Amino acid sequence: MELRPHLSEFDECDFDIKLPTPHEEKHIDSLCNKFAELNNVTKALQRSNITMSEVRSLFDQVIEEFPITEFRLGPKAKTVHQPEFEWAIIKIQDERTTELSQDEMKAVHNLKIIKSR
Repeated sequence: MELRPHLSEFDECDFDIKLPTPHEEKHIDSLCNKFAELNNVTKALQRSNITMSEVRSLFDQVIEEFPITEFRLGPKAKTVHQPEFEWAIIKIQDERTTELSQDEMKAVHNLKIIKSR
């Protein structure tokens, strides 16, 4: 947004543009910061070693900052076809298997848990 200092070189009639007001510039800066935050989330989601637990945590952070995203990113979003399975995997990755509900245990009953040595 460092355009203003360079405009003194031109006569006002040379171009027909509307520059943002200082208030609008603050709003633009705020939006740019929010886009940068979301871009960081996007980059984190592209990691090859990201876990479902980490994805859920990132989504929850985005929902907290932007509540309107809950219908797409929340645990009850239409894109979550098997919420019991998702929550079971998250609890397993967080080593909270004692918290698995009956439905969650059913959802992952075919998975084999291998303990690391």
